[in-house]
Amino acid sequence: MKQQPVFRYVVPALAWWLLAASLLGAGEYEELFGRHLTRKRGETHARFTADLLILGRTGVQSVDILFSDPTGGPRIPLLNTADLDIGAASLSGRYDLIFSDNSPYELQFTLSGFPDGRKSKATRMDPDIVTTFFGRSYTSAPFDAPTATTGLKDMRYDSQFGSGEVNLRQQLGPRATWFSGFRYVALQEDLDSFSVDSVTGVPTSVTRADADNSLYGYQIGVESTIWTIGKARIDVIGRGGVFLNKIEARLKATIGAPNPSDPDIPHVFKRQDDGAAFAGDLQATLIVPLGRGALRLGYQVFWVNRVALLPNQLDDIDFSTDTGSFDLTSPVYQGGFVGLEFPRLTLTLGRLDNLNGATFVQTGMMPW
Repeated sequence: MKQQPVFRYVVPALAWWLLAASLLGAGEYEELFGRHLTRKRGETHARFTADLLILGRTGVQSVDILFSDPTGGPRIPLLNTADLDIGAASLSGRYDLIFSDNSPYELQFTLSGFPDGRKSKATRMDPDIVTTFFGRSYTSAPFDAPTATTGLKDMRYDSQFGSGEVNLRQQLGPRATWFSGFRYVALQEDLDSFSVDSVTGVPTSVTRADADNSLYGYQIGVESTIWTIGKARIDVIGRGGVFLNKIEARLKATIGAPNPSDPDIPHVFKRQDDGAAFAGDLQATLIVPLGRGALRLGYQVFWVNRVALLPNQLDDIDFSTDTGSFDLTSPVYQGGFVGLEFPRLTLTLGRLDNLNGATFVQTGMMPW
Protein backbone atom coordinates (compact mmCIF):
# COMPACT_ATOMS: atom_id res chain seq x y z
CA MET A 1 0.00 0.00 0.00
CA LYS A 2 1.19 3.50 -0.77
CA GLN A 3 1.91 5.36 2.43
CA GLN A 4 0.74 8.90 3.18
CA PRO A 5 3.66 10.56 5.02
CA VAL A 6 1.81 13.87 5.29
CA PHE A 7 -0.78 12.22 7.54
CA ARG A 8 1.81 10.22 9.48
CA TYR A 9 4.48 12.85 10.15
CA VAL A 10 3.73 16.37 8.92
CA VAL A 11 0.26 16.78 10.40
CA PRO A 12 1.11 15.63 13.96
CA ALA A 13 4.24 17.82 13.93
CA LEU A 14 2.20 20.86 12.87
CA ALA A 15 -0.43 20.13 15.52
CA TRP A 16 2.11 19.86 18.33
CA TRP A 17 3.92 23.01 17.16
CA LEU A 18 0.71 25.03 17.22
CA LEU A 19 -0.27 23.62 20.59
CA ALA A 20 3.12 24.41 22.14
CA ALA A 21 3.19 27.89 20.63
CA SER A 22 -0.27 28.72 21.95
CA LEU A 23 0.32 27.34 25.46
CA LEU A 24 3.94 28.46 25.99
CA GLY A 25 4.24 31.51 23.81
CA ALA A 26 0.92 33.07 24.83
CA GLY A 27 1.80 33.61 28.46
CA GLU A 28 5.14 35.08 27.49
CA TYR A 29 3.57 37.64 25.19
CA GLU A 30 0.84 38.56 27.64
CA GLU A 31 3.38 39.10 30.40
CA LEU A 32 5.44 41.34 28.13
CA PHE A 33 2.64 43.43 26.64
CA GLY A 34 -0.27 42.80 29.01
CA ARG A 35 -3.60 44.15 27.74
CA HIS A 36 -1.93 47.21 26.20
CA LEU A 37 -1.27 45.46 22.90
CA THR A 38 -2.84 47.23 19.94
CA ARG A 39 -3.60 45.63 16.60
CA LYS A 40 -1.56 46.80 13.62
CA ARG A 41 -1.44 45.91 9.96
CA GLY A 42 0.11 42.50 9.43
CA GLU A 43 -1.84 40.85 12.28
CA THR A 44 -3.80 37.72 11.36
CA HIS A 45 -6.10 35.69 13.57
CA ALA A 46 -6.33 31.91 13.43
CA ARG A 47 -8.61 29.25 14.90
CA PHE A 48 -6.98 25.86 15.43
CA THR A 49 -8.72 22.60 16.37
CA ALA A 50 -7.41 19.08 16.88
CA ASP A 51 -9.79 16.13 17.29
CA LEU A 52 -9.39 12.43 18.04
CA LEU A 53 -12.13 10.36 16.39
CA ILE A 54 -13.29 6.77 16.84
CA LEU A 55 -15.02 5.77 13.60
CA GLY A 56 -16.72 2.53 12.65
CA ARG A 57 -17.54 1.56 9.06
CA THR A 58 -20.49 -0.03 7.26
CA GLY A 59 -21.08 -0.95 3.62
CA VAL A 60 -18.33 -3.58 3.26
CA GLN A 61 -19.10 -6.94 1.63
CA SER A 62 -18.24 -10.28 3.28
CA VAL A 63 -16.33 -12.63 0.97
CA ASP A 64 -14.76 -16.08 1.53
CA ILE A 65 -11.02 -15.86 0.82
CA LEU A 66 -9.48 -19.01 2.34
CA PHE A 67 -10.66 -22.53 1.55
CA SER A 68 -9.87 -26.15 2.24
CA ASP A 69 -9.82 -27.71 -1.23
CA PRO A 70 -9.17 -31.47 -0.86
CA THR A 71 -8.79 -33.60 -3.97
CA GLY A 72 -12.13 -35.11 -4.93
CA GLY A 73 -13.99 -33.30 -2.14
CA PRO A 74 -16.05 -30.13 -1.86
CA ARG A 75 -14.32 -26.76 -1.24
CA ILE A 76 -14.89 -25.69 2.38
CA PRO A 77 -14.59 -21.99 3.44
CA LEU A 78 -12.06 -21.39 6.22
CA LEU A 79 -11.88 -17.59 6.43
CA ASN A 80 -14.21 -14.75 5.47
CA THR A 81 -13.28 -11.07 5.18
CA ALA A 82 -15.75 -10.42 8.03
CA ASP A 83 -13.42 -12.45 10.27
CA LEU A 84 -10.83 -9.70 9.79
CA ASP A 85 -13.04 -7.07 11.53
CA ILE A 86 -13.13 -4.94 8.37
CA GLY A 87 -15.88 -2.74 9.88
CA ALA A 88 -14.46 -2.40 13.39
CA ALA A 89 -14.00 1.04 14.95
CA SER A 90 -10.60 2.66 14.48
CA LEU A 91 -8.86 5.80 15.74
CA SER A 92 -8.56 8.78 13.41
CA GLY A 93 -7.21 12.31 13.72
CA ARG A 94 -8.45 15.63 12.35
CA TYR A 95 -6.65 19.00 12.30
CA ASP A 96 -8.28 22.24 11.23
CA LEU A 97 -6.73 25.71 10.82
CA ILE A 98 -8.71 28.82 9.82
CA PHE A 99 -7.00 32.15 9.06
CA SER A 100 -8.83 35.50 9.13
CA ASP A 101 -7.97 39.21 9.05
CA ASN A 102 -9.96 42.40 8.47
CA SER A 103 -11.50 41.09 5.24
CA PRO A 104 -14.90 39.30 5.18
CA TYR A 105 -13.24 36.07 4.02
CA GLU A 106 -11.41 33.29 5.83
CA LEU A 107 -9.03 30.61 4.55
CA GLN A 108 -9.39 27.08 5.93
CA PHE A 109 -7.07 24.06 5.82
CA THR A 110 -8.27 20.66 7.08
CA LEU A 111 -6.47 17.30 7.23
CA SER A 112 -7.90 14.08 8.61
CA GLY A 113 -7.29 10.37 8.42
CA PHE A 114 -5.97 7.19 10.01
CA PRO A 115 -2.23 7.62 10.75
CA ASP A 116 -1.66 3.85 11.03
CA GLY A 117 -4.73 2.51 9.27
CA ARG A 118 -7.36 -0.05 10.18
CA LYS A 119 -5.32 -3.22 10.74
CA SER A 120 -6.25 -6.81 11.52
CA LYS A 121 -4.96 -10.32 10.92
CA ALA A 122 -5.98 -13.97 11.19
CA THR A 123 -4.30 -17.35 10.84
CA ARG A 124 -5.71 -20.62 9.49
CA MET A 125 -4.14 -24.08 9.07
CA ASP A 126 -5.27 -26.90 6.78
CA PRO A 127 -3.32 -29.42 4.66
CA ASP A 128 -5.31 -28.44 1.56
CA ILE A 129 -5.54 -24.70 2.17
CA VAL A 130 -6.05 -22.37 -0.83
CA THR A 131 -6.15 -18.57 -1.18
CA THR A 132 -8.51 -17.12 -3.80
CA PHE A 133 -8.11 -13.46 -4.85
CA PHE A 134 -9.73 -11.98 -7.97
CA GLY A 135 -10.57 -15.41 -9.37
CA ARG A 136 -7.03 -16.78 -9.02
CA SER A 137 -6.20 -19.49 -6.48
CA TYR A 138 -2.83 -20.03 -4.84
CA THR A 139 -2.06 -23.15 -2.85
CA SER A 140 0.03 -23.13 0.30
CA ALA A 141 2.80 -25.24 -1.26
CA PRO A 142 4.71 -23.56 -4.11
CA PHE A 143 3.49 -25.39 -7.22
CA ASP A 144 2.66 -28.35 -4.94
CA ALA A 145 6.36 -29.05 -4.45
CA PRO A 146 6.50 -32.42 -2.65
CA THR A 147 9.23 -31.28 -0.25
CA ALA A 148 7.29 -28.26 1.04
CA THR A 149 5.87 -28.56 4.53
CA THR A 150 3.07 -26.01 4.50
CA GLY A 151 -0.62 -25.63 5.22
CA LEU A 152 -0.48 -22.44 7.33
CA LYS A 153 -1.86 -19.13 6.05
CA ASP A 154 -1.30 -15.79 7.77
CA MET A 155 -3.78 -13.15 6.50
CA ARG A 156 -3.26 -9.41 7.12
CA TYR A 157 -5.70 -6.64 6.21
CA ASP A 158 -4.93 -2.90 6.20
CA SER A 159 -7.23 -0.02 5.28
CA GLN A 160 -6.14 3.63 5.25
CA PHE A 161 -8.31 6.70 4.83
CA GLY A 162 -7.09 10.26 4.38
CA SER A 163 -8.67 13.59 3.47
CA GLY A 164 -7.26 17.05 2.79
CA GLU A 165 -9.19 20.19 1.91
CA VAL A 166 -8.74 23.92 1.29
CA ASN A 167 -11.81 26.15 1.63
CA LEU A 168 -12.68 29.83 1.26
CA ARG A 169 -15.18 30.88 3.94
CA GLN A 170 -17.56 33.84 4.24
CA GLN A 171 -19.85 34.76 7.12
CA LEU A 172 -23.59 34.79 6.45
CA GLY A 173 -24.31 36.36 9.82
CA PRO A 174 -23.26 36.15 13.47
CA ARG A 175 -24.17 32.44 13.65
CA ALA A 176 -23.51 31.01 10.19
CA THR A 177 -20.67 30.72 7.67
CA TRP A 178 -20.70 29.16 4.22
CA PHE A 179 -17.61 27.76 2.53
CA SER A 180 -16.47 26.09 -0.68
CA GLY A 181 -13.23 24.66 -1.95
CA PHE A 182 -11.13 21.73 -3.14
CA ARG A 183 -11.02 18.34 -1.37
CA TYR A 184 -8.90 15.24 -1.88
CA VAL A 185 -9.93 11.88 -0.40
CA ALA A 186 -7.74 8.75 -0.45
CA LEU A 187 -9.04 5.29 0.44
CA GLN A 188 -6.39 2.56 0.15
CA GLU A 189 -6.67 -1.07 1.21
CA ASP A 190 -4.57 -4.19 0.93
CA LEU A 191 -4.93 -7.82 1.94
CA ASP A 192 -1.80 -9.97 2.28
CA SER A 193 -1.73 -13.76 2.32
CA PHE A 194 1.46 -15.34 3.65
CA SER A 195 2.00 -19.05 3.10
CA VAL A 196 4.09 -20.14 6.07
CA ASP A 197 6.17 -23.26 6.56
CA SER A 198 4.44 -24.88 9.52
CA VAL A 199 7.75 -26.28 10.78
CA THR A 200 10.20 -23.38 10.34
CA GLY A 201 7.65 -20.52 10.37
CA VAL A 202 9.32 -19.01 7.28
CA PRO A 203 6.99 -17.55 4.58
CA THR A 204 7.23 -19.57 1.37
CA SER A 205 5.07 -17.26 -0.77
CA VAL A 206 3.27 -13.94 -0.51
CA THR A 207 0.08 -12.88 -2.29
CA ARG A 208 -1.15 -9.27 -2.05
CA ALA A 209 -4.43 -7.78 -3.26
CA ASP A 210 -4.79 -3.96 -3.38
CA ALA A 211 -7.61 -1.54 -4.11
CA ASP A 212 -6.94 2.23 -4.21
CA ASN A 213 -9.40 5.09 -4.59
CA SER A 214 -8.16 8.66 -5.21
CA LEU A 215 -10.95 11.25 -5.24
CA TYR A 216 -10.44 14.85 -6.42
CA GLY A 217 -13.31 17.33 -6.34
CA TYR A 218 -15.15 20.48 -5.33
CA GLN A 219 -17.37 20.85 -2.27
CA ILE A 220 -19.63 23.38 -0.57
CA GLY A 221 -20.79 23.52 3.03
CA VAL A 222 -22.25 25.49 5.92
CA GLU A 223 -21.15 25.87 9.54
CA SER A 224 -23.73 27.20 12.01
CA THR A 225 -24.16 27.70 15.74
CA ILE A 226 -27.60 26.29 16.52
CA TRP A 227 -27.65 26.63 20.31
CA THR A 228 -25.82 28.56 23.03
CA ILE A 229 -25.75 27.58 26.71
CA GLY A 230 -23.97 30.29 28.68
CA LYS A 231 -20.51 30.44 27.14
CA ALA A 232 -20.85 26.96 25.63
CA ARG A 233 -22.33 26.39 22.20
CA ILE A 234 -23.36 23.66 19.78
CA ASP A 235 -22.05 23.93 16.21
CA VAL A 236 -23.26 21.91 13.23
CA ILE A 237 -21.28 21.50 9.99
CA GLY A 238 -22.53 19.97 6.77
CA ARG A 239 -20.64 19.65 3.50
CA GLY A 240 -20.83 17.72 0.25
CA GLY A 241 -19.27 17.62 -3.18
CA VAL A 242 -18.75 15.85 -6.47
CA PHE A 243 -15.45 14.10 -7.22
CA LEU A 244 -13.48 12.28 -9.89
CA ASN A 245 -12.52 8.87 -8.50
CA LYS A 246 -9.47 7.15 -10.01
CA ILE A 247 -9.65 3.46 -9.06
CA GLU A 248 -6.96 0.81 -9.29
CA ALA A 249 -7.02 -2.85 -8.24
CA ARG A 250 -3.86 -4.97 -8.21
CA LEU A 251 -2.90 -8.56 -7.52
CA LYS A 252 0.75 -9.30 -6.78
CA ALA A 253 1.94 -12.83 -6.05
CA THR A 254 5.49 -13.92 -5.34
CA ILE A 255 5.64 -17.70 -5.69
CA GLY A 256 8.62 -19.77 -4.76
CA ALA A 257 10.07 -21.73 -7.72
CA PRO A 258 10.01 -25.57 -7.61
CA ASN A 259 13.82 -25.49 -7.53
CA PRO A 260 14.90 -23.52 -4.40
CA SER A 261 17.99 -22.27 -6.21
CA ASP A 262 15.84 -20.52 -8.85
CA PRO A 263 14.50 -16.97 -8.30
CA ASP A 264 10.89 -16.47 -7.16
CA ILE A 265 8.30 -16.11 -9.91
CA PRO A 266 6.24 -12.87 -9.78
CA HIS A 267 2.60 -12.70 -10.86
CA VAL A 268 1.24 -9.14 -11.39
CA PHE A 269 -2.26 -8.18 -12.55
CA LYS A 270 -3.86 -4.73 -12.63
CA ARG A 271 -7.23 -3.16 -13.46
CA GLN A 272 -7.97 0.61 -13.61
CA ASP A 273 -11.06 2.75 -14.03
CA ASP A 274 -12.39 6.21 -13.17
CA GLY A 275 -15.79 7.83 -12.74
CA ALA A 276 -17.88 10.30 -10.79
CA ALA A 277 -18.21 9.93 -7.03
CA PHE A 278 -19.89 11.87 -4.26
CA ALA A 279 -18.81 12.49 -0.68
CA GLY A 280 -20.02 14.50 2.27
CA ASP A 281 -20.14 14.63 6.02
CA LEU A 282 -22.22 15.97 8.86
CA GLN A 283 -20.96 16.73 12.35
CA ALA A 284 -22.39 18.19 15.55
CA THR A 285 -20.04 19.56 18.22
CA LEU A 286 -20.50 20.77 21.78
CA ILE A 287 -17.84 23.41 22.50
CA VAL A 288 -17.14 24.30 26.15
CA PRO A 289 -14.64 27.08 27.05
CA LEU A 290 -11.64 25.72 28.95
CA GLY A 291 -8.86 28.13 29.96
CA ARG A 292 -7.36 29.73 26.88
CA GLY A 293 -9.09 27.24 24.60
CA ALA A 294 -12.18 25.05 24.52
CA LEU A 295 -13.09 21.38 24.88
CA ARG A 296 -14.86 19.77 21.92
CA LEU A 297 -17.21 16.77 22.13
CA GLY A 298 -19.15 15.60 19.11
CA TYR A 299 -20.37 13.04 16.60
CA GLN A 300 -19.56 12.77 12.89
CA VAL A 301 -20.92 10.86 9.90
CA PHE A 302 -18.83 10.69 6.70
CA TRP A 303 -20.35 9.16 3.58
CA VAL A 304 -18.67 8.44 0.25
CA ASN A 305 -20.44 7.08 -2.82
CA ARG A 306 -19.16 4.91 -5.71
CA VAL A 307 -15.84 3.70 -4.35
CA ALA A 308 -14.21 0.29 -4.79
CA LEU A 309 -13.54 -1.30 -1.40
CA LEU A 310 -11.16 -4.25 -1.61
CA PRO A 311 -13.39 -6.99 -0.08
CA ASN A 312 -16.14 -6.09 -2.58
CA GLN A 313 -13.81 -6.67 -5.55
CA LEU A 314 -12.37 -10.07 -4.65
CA ASP A 315 -15.25 -12.06 -6.17
CA ASP A 316 -16.28 -9.55 -8.90
CA ILE A 317 -13.04 -9.18 -10.86
CA ASP A 318 -11.50 -12.32 -12.34
CA PHE A 319 -7.89 -11.84 -13.40
CA SER A 320 -7.65 -15.46 -14.53
CA THR A 321 -10.08 -14.75 -17.42
CA ASP A 322 -9.69 -10.93 -17.49
CA THR A 323 -13.42 -10.49 -16.91
CA GLY A 324 -15.63 -8.67 -14.42
CA SER A 325 -15.92 -5.05 -13.36
CA PHE A 326 -15.54 -2.96 -10.24
CA ASP A 327 -18.23 -3.43 -7.60
CA LEU A 328 -18.82 0.14 -6.37
CA THR A 329 -20.36 0.74 -2.97
CA SER A 330 -21.14 3.55 -0.51
CA PRO A 331 -19.36 3.05 2.83
CA VAL A 332 -20.30 5.16 5.84
CA TYR A 333 -17.79 6.12 8.54
CA GLN A 334 -19.34 7.34 11.78
CA GLY A 335 -18.51 7.78 15.44
CA GLY A 336 -17.73 10.19 18.24
CA PHE A 337 -14.79 12.51 18.78
CA VAL A 338 -13.10 14.61 21.45
CA GLY A 339 -10.72 17.49 20.87
CA LEU A 340 -9.38 20.92 21.73
CA GLU A 341 -10.05 24.28 20.10
CA PHE A 342 -8.02 27.46 20.30
CA PRO A 343 -10.50 29.99 18.96
CA ARG A 344 -8.36 33.12 18.63
CA LEU A 345 -4.65 32.69 18.09
CA THR A 346 -3.00 35.89 16.90
CA LEU A 347 -0.22 35.56 14.34
CA THR A 348 1.72 38.83 14.49
CA LEU A 349 4.22 39.48 11.74
CA GLY A 350 4.68 43.24 12.12
CA ARG A 351 5.10 46.12 14.61
CA LEU A 352 3.52 45.95 18.05
CA ASP A 353 3.07 49.21 19.97
CA ASN A 354 2.06 49.58 23.62
CA LEU A 355 0.39 52.56 25.25
CA ASN A 356 3.63 53.70 26.95
CA GLY A 357 5.10 54.68 23.60
CA ALA A 358 7.71 51.93 23.41
CA THR A 359 7.86 50.11 20.09
CA PHE A 360 8.59 46.41 19.65
CA VAL A 361 9.07 44.34 16.53
CA GLN A 362 8.15 40.69 17.15
CA THR A 363 6.98 37.55 15.41
CA GLY A 364 4.85 35.12 17.36
CA MET A 365 1.54 33.52 18.20
CA MET A 366 -0.85 34.14 21.07
CA PRO A 367 -4.53 33.78 22.03
CA TRP A 368 -6.35 37.12 21.91
